[in-house]
Amino acid sequence: MKLKEFKEELRFIMTDEWGDTLDAWFECAGFMYKRNMSMPDEWEYRAGLGNPTEKDSYFHPLFGKCKNSELRTIGNFLFRYCQMLKYQGKNY
Repeated sequence: MKLKEFKEELRFIMTDEWGDTLDAWFECAGFMYKRNMSMPDEWEYRAGLGNPTEKDSYFHPLFGKCKNSELRTIGNFLFRYCQMLKYQGKNY
């Protein structure tokens, strides 16, 4: 999935800007972890015990079909988007 397509999908389903963005970011990071991809240190991502992805997440089937390069691009976008939301005080 290309970043543009992902952004359209995120806008379509978003009901809780902070919560939906975090869900997507953690799911993306979980898939990257499962594929043994390196993660940027600034993400400070550490997988917990058990499965790092959540099959009930809306994003699970989307990220399962992504190429590694697409996951990295989407993950970087989601990290920056979370940072922006924090800066705007929209996190909780």
